[in-house]
Amino acid sequence: MSNLEPNPEEKLNFLTKPFLFYPVLLFLFVFAFDKIFFLDKVRDYVKVELTYIYYDVKQELLKEMISKFGKDVPQRSDKKLVLLMGSSRMLYFKNQEILDFYPDWEVYNLSSAVTTPAYYLYFLERLFEAGVKPDYLVLEADPFQFNANSTTFKKSNLAHSFDLRFILSHAWTLGKENVNYYLANFFFGVSKNKPYLENVYAHLTNKKFEQADLIKQLTIDSLHKDKGNALSPAGGFMEKDYGRLEASSVRTIGWIYPKYSPSEMQFSFYEDILEEVKSRGVPTLVVRPEVSLPLEKILKDLNIPAPWWERIRPINDGFGIPLVDMAEATDYDCNTFADSGHMAVDCYRPFLRFLRIRYPKN
Repeated sequence: MSNLEPNPEEKLNFLTKPFLFYPVLLFLFVFAFDKIFFLDKVRDYVKVELTYIYYDVKQELLKEMISKFGKDVPQRSDKKLVLLMGSSRMLYFKNQEILDFYPDWEVYNLSSAVTTPAYYLYFLERLFEAGVKPDYLVLEADPFQFNANSTTFKKSNLAHSFDLRFILSHAWTLGKENVNYYLANFFFGVSKNKPYLENVYAHLTNKKFEQADLIKQLTIDSLHKDKGNALSPAGGFMEKDYGRLEASSVRTIGWIYPKYSPSEMQFSFYEDILEEVKSRGVPTLVVRPEVSLPLEKILKDLNIPAPWWERIRPINDGFGIPLVDMAEATDYDCNTFADSGHMAVDCYRPFLRFLRIRYPKN
């Protein structure tokens, strides 16, 4: 037999043919290199906006609440623990006003951009298992949080919230697509923080990013100091131009209400939340913050709110948990907006008073 002809009795294995290790080594190298995209410094360069900061700080505030109000705390604070959970529509309360007007309250705000019932349930599960029982829980509910065709659940909640235990324990409800999306972001940095070179170039060449690190740290410090309440990016601005509110409404519809269809997944999580708080005796109020008239009109024309109300009200009634449309509330009156879907900061003081009125007396 020629020396060039393969010996049929020779077995291919890692000992006789070391080159078989090469694909394994290449995979391990790529997998290890990928982890640099989890680094904060790298993430700052590939991300154009800093929304993820809010989600990161909320995770830290979760740990802070557990350390102060959990079952292992030797002496619980005498203040009443008030927990706010919503979207950016509930994000801009002024912490100093809370301290000034309601010194007996300790308010934590876990609201963040485009949150959903799944987001609420994750935090509540972690708080309850740690022995934290809020004295007052305020949740936001709005049709956009229940839209099956919105991509914001993936891009916001799945991308920045939850832990592996929550995903696996609720895998059946979340579905294969959402579980796979989370796992990809969990294991691979290039999936979670996609390395778009144009974003890196913008950060290196655009002067507006020169102070990005300072802005980021100031935002983090402010969120910690104010227990999750944020400074409004619009400041004290009120939009007085009706035409601008109409234009903003069209953009909002395209962003968070596109091709509206009820999400059975989010309704399932919502019922899980109400069942949890009811069984644990947590005083709970669910509110739908007011939006501008142009946005409400478009939503009505699209027949989005009415079917949502018809479905969600019986759920709340079944658990005996109030659900209040603030646009219809007789003890709340504020009609100024920063844009079509966000009340102006001046409305947060009457909003806070509205919540205080409904604080459980016992």
